Amino acid sequence: MEIVSISEIGLVREENQDYFIADKKNRIFIIADGMGGLSNGAEASKMASNVCYEYILKRMNKTSPNKLGVLLSNSIKEAHRSIKKINSNSINKTMGTTISCVLIHQEKLHLSYIGDSRIYVLNRQKRGIFLITKDHTVAAELISKGVHPSLINVREKSTLTRSVGLFSPGIPDSREIDLHKNDVILMCTDGLSDMISDKEVEEIVVNSKSDLNLCGTKLINLAMKNGGNDNITIQLIGI
Repeated sequence: MEIVSISEIGLVREENQDYFIADKKNRIFIIADGMGGLSNGAEASKMASNVCYEYILKRMNKTSPNKLGVLLSNSIKEAHRSIKKINSNSINKTMGTTISCVLIHQEKLHLSYIGDSRIYVLNRQKRGIFLITKDHTVAAELISKGVHPSLINVREKSTLTRSVGLFSPGIPDSREIDLHKNDVILMCTDGLSDMISDKEVEEIVVNSKSDLNLCGTKLINLAMKNGGNDNITIQLIGI
């Protein structure tokens, strides 16, 4: 398994409020995009990621394989409760974050998430890119109701309907999929997915072949070239 993790502040933001954890040994991978402004977003993404990681790590060996998705979901619910508690006890803090958690076990990808930090699966030898998460945004809800994407405005694209710490009850979505030889898992914050089309991502992964470091560099560089409007964080996991 090859892992490439990159986080860049971008060209507009004054602070990087993204956070990630990559534990190759235990095959736990987390990515989060903080919200709330000032330092609160950075605090939220770091706190949520670490709460989830510790929760998963402590319980994963006692959890049956068919319950790993539940374990990930419960870790996010625990992070949600932790941040909501801070919000309720503070006048000056209103913290929230997206989060996507991945656990790879016996060639299966288990994942749970809240927000719009995406997870894709691609194959280095075959064409095709598969988005395996659904954005928890106003735009995604409108599109699911039949609104044409061209009628969606920027605010609707960026407004979350679910997050960790805000927008109770903080219920994650979870799923599992089979993995195959030469698969690449891409986890990313919206600093990448808002700047690069899925087709461009696919082209970069396929053309980079087995060089995930080169792939990661190309993805970040293209997002920066296209504006770099937000923090950009990616994790590439090669199977």
